[in-house]
Amino acid sequence: MRRAAAGLACCALACSSPPPPPADAGGGYVGAFAFTATLVPPGVDAGIAGLPETSCPIDLDAGFGPTPGSLTFYAYLSENADAGVVWWQILGGPVQQGSLRGGAFAVAVASCAPIVGCGCVSSVEEQVELAQVLPDGGIPATLIVPVLSLQGWIDDRLSSEAGACLDAGTQGVACADDAGPGCGIGGGACDLVYTVAGVPGLPGS
Repeated sequence: MRRAAAGLACCALACSSPPPPPADAGGGYVGAFAFTATLVPPGVDAGIAGLPETSCPIDLDAGFGPTPGSLTFYAYLSENADAGVVWWQILGGPVQQGSLRGGAFAVAVASCAPIVGCGCVSSVEEQVELAQVLPDGGIPATLIVPVLSLQGWIDDRLSSEAGACLDAGTQGVACADDAGPGCGIGGGACDLVYTVAGVPGLPGS
């Protein structure tokens, strides 16, 4: 659905430097990770507390499609546990700041996505929620380095309120129910939800 959304489905695989924390933040580099994301179909219980539901149309024949059933991407992670801050960078993309809560963290990213096959543009609010998972399956109270496993979810909330995207010079029109077959965003917004698992790694490693 959103091959250009938030850099997740279209992340570059070229080499990039790890994101150093700001000089005055006192943070430290955690590592580089290879992630696999799996789409949660509408109505499916993925067994994760608080997981949003996929509400966007995902029919591969619909104008919104095709929605990738799985994605792979790479990201760097730095943190300042004392300040409760993390820095997250999808390979080839900008550094994003998020919040650290014990062994888990959250990052919110806003972007614009041309919707393939619909000739329209959606604004995207992407929420990344990941937790460090220990070999025994537990989640630590604080982030423990080295981090060997991350698990969680990503929620891409697409919206027909794309004014800021269009005002910024993105070609096209805001997605609406009359944008074409399968292109409507029910109620003005819908969600694409992926479960995510990450392990240390970079392309070619």
